[in-house]
Amino acid sequence: MELPEVNETAEEHGCSSEKPSKEMLSCKIYKSGFSFQNFIQELENSSKLAIGKDLKFGGLSRSRIARGCVTYEINGHDHQKKLKEKGLFASNPDLRGTKNDKYSSPYDTIGHGTHVAAIAAGNHVENASYFSYAQGTASGIAPHSHIAMYKAAWEEGVYSSDVIAAIDQAVRDGVDVISLSLGLSTDDGLENDPIAVAAFAAVQRGVFVVASGGNDGPYYWSLINGAPWIMTVGAGTMGREFRGILTLGNGVSFSFPSLFPGEFPSVPFPVTYAESCNAGNNSLVNRIIVCNEENVNIRSKLQQAKSTGANAVVLLTDKLLAAQDTVKFGFPVAFISSKHQETIKNYASSNENNATAKLEFHKTVTGTKPAPEVDSYSSRGPFTSFPQILKPDILAPGTLILSAWPPAKPVTTGTRARPLFSGFNLLTGTSMASPHVAGVAALIKQVHKDWSPSAIKSAIMTTALALDNPLAVGAGHVSTERVLNPGLIYDTSPQDFINFLCHEVKQSRKLINIITRSNISDACRNPSPYLNYPSIIAYFNSDQNGPKIMRRTLTNVGGAMRSYSVRVRGLKGINVSVEPKRLMFSKKNEKQSYTVRLESQSALRGDVVYGVLSWVDDEDAKFVVSCPVVATSLVQES
Repeated sequence: MELPEVNETAEEHGCSSEKPSKEMLSCKIYKSGFSFQNFIQELENSSKLAIGKDLKFGGLSRSRIARGCVTYEINGHDHQKKLKEKGLFASNPDLRGTKNDKYSSPYDTIGHGTHVAAIAAGNHVENASYFSYAQGTASGIAPHSHIAMYKAAWEEGVYSSDVIAAIDQAVRDGVDVISLSLGLSTDDGLENDPIAVAAFAAVQRGVFVVASGGNDGPYYWSLINGAPWIMTVGAGTMGREFRGILTLGNGVSFSFPSLFPGEFPSVPFPVTYAESCNAGNNSLVNRIIVCNEENVNIRSKLQQAKSTGANAVVLLTDKLLAAQDTVKFGFPVAFISSKHQETIKNYASSNENNATAKLEFHKTVTGTKPAPEVDSYSSRGPFTSFPQILKPDILAPGTLILSAWPPAKPVTTGTRARPLFSGFNLLTGTSMASPHVAGVAALIKQVHKDWSPSAIKSAIMTTALALDNPLAVGAGHVSTERVLNPGLIYDTSPQDFINFLCHEVKQSRKLINIITRSNISDACRNPSPYLNYPSIIAYFNSDQNGPKIMRRTLTNVGGAMRSYSVRVRGLKGINVSVEPKRLMFSKKNEKQSYTVRLESQSALRGDVVYGVLSWVDDEDAKFVVSCPVVATSLVQES
C-alpha cells in the first residue's frame, strides 16, 4: 500500500518560493499553542500593544525577537551539537568565495529555525496540522512581533564564533528578546562558555535572553545554558496525545501512540497472527499481521512484514515507544503492549478464516493527565558551571509541538523511502520550549517598555504554576494568567551579577575579566554574597551544614498602598524563618527587602527537599508572588 505524496507549495503557506529577501522573512509562520490563545487574544484587543516606535510593520509597532537556532531534530527529538571554536569559513577555507546558496542564502535548509521562530511569533492560521494530527487554528505566542533570524548553523557543524556573531548582530539591530535553541555542553566554567559571555553583553544592553536547558535528562547536573543572566527553560508536556486505534472484529479495541502520516483505509482487513512476521509467507498478502517484537531490531521486523505483502503490522512489544517513534518506519504499524498478546492472539487464531481487524490513524486526544509535567528528556539542574543559582528557571511546552516547516524540506519519508512534505511539523525538545517563553517575554515588553530583562524574568517566574521538583521545572510551568501584572518583581542589574561573581572570585576571576573588560580590583569594589534572584537553592552536606541566609529585595509594580504577608509551603525537615513577615509598600516602584534563614534539622532525607515562599497581597490576594526554594545534599560528581 503506497502512502499519498503530500507536496504543498510555499505559496500555499503565504511565502514566496523565490529566494527569500529580507522582507520575505516576515511571511506567515505558525505554531499550535492552544494554551496561550486566550492570552494572545486579550493582548490583541488591548490598547497597550504599540511600542518600539522605531520599527513599524503593517501599521502596528512590534517588539523584536531574535532567533538563534542551532540544534538539530532527529526522530522527533532535538540534540545539541558541540560548538566548534572557529567559524564555518575559517574552519573550511575551501568554502570561501563559494556561490552555494546553502551558505550565502538566509533560507532555512534544516527546518529547526523555522519551527522555533514560528513558536515564538508565528501568525494565526486555520486548519494547521501535521497530516491531520493536531488539527486546528494555530498561532505563535506573540504573533505581532517582528522576527529577526540569524543563520548560525550549518550541515558541517555549529561554530561558536558564528553564534557569537549572530548574538552581537542581534543586539546591534535593536532586538528586545533573543531566544537561543542551542547548547554547549561544558564543565569548564562560564568563562569558557561563549554563549554565556555573549548573552551577558546582550543583557547589559537591555536585551532579554532565553535559552533551552538541554535534552540530557532526567539526570541531575545535566543542564546547559544556566548562567544567572540567561532564562533557562525546561520542556514539558501539553496534555495532548496522538494515537491510533486497533479494533478487532469482535469489537475489542486498543489505543496506541501513533504519528503515521499516510492514509490507511478505515475498513476491516483479514488479520493473521504470524509470530515472527515470517517473510515469504504468501498467505499474508493484503492482511494485517500480528507479530511479536522478540527483542530484535524493530526496523528489521517491519521490513520482514513489508516483504510479505501485508498491509499493516500490529507489533506486540514491551518497549515503551512514543508516537514520534512510529514516524520513521514509513509503514502502517501499531505498537501494542504485549500484555494484550493473548487477547489478540486468541481472537486471530480461533477465527483463522474470518478474523478481521481495523486500523484508524490521525487521532488527537486532548485533556490527557497528568499535564503539564516535565518530560523525561528535559535536562535537570543544578548547573555544573554555576550551581549557586537554582536552574532551570521555568518549564514550557516542548513535547510534540506543532509549528511551521519549510515546505520544500521533507518532514519524513513514506513507503519506498519517498519524502513527504508539509508546511508543519511536530518536534520535541527544550528547543521548542525556549521560544514559548521568548514569545511571552515579547508580550510583556510590549506592555512594560521600561522593564529590565531581570524584571521580565521575575514576572514570568513568580507567576508560574508551581510543580514538584524545581531542579526539573524551576519556578514551575509558565502561566500567562498574571504575568502582565505580577504585583512585585525581583529586579537585578548587570552590575548586581558582577558583584555576585566577585564574591565567588576564585571561580570567576577570568570570567569577570572577560565580561567587564577590566581587572578584578576595578570590577569588584562591591562584592556581594547575595543575588536578587526569584528562586533560592541551599546546599547542606558535610562541608556546608550550617544555616543558610539569603537576602532578597522586591519592587512594587502593583500600585500604591499595598501590603504583603509571607507564606511558606513544603521544605519538610528544614526550619525556615523569614524577616520581616510583612512588607508594606506606600507607592509604586518602592523597594522592600527580606531575609530568609534555612536550617536543616538533621541530615536531609533524600537528595532534594523543595517548597515555595510566597508573598500574598493582604487586601484580596490579587497578587501572589512565589519563589521556589530548594534545600539539597547533592554533590557534584568530579
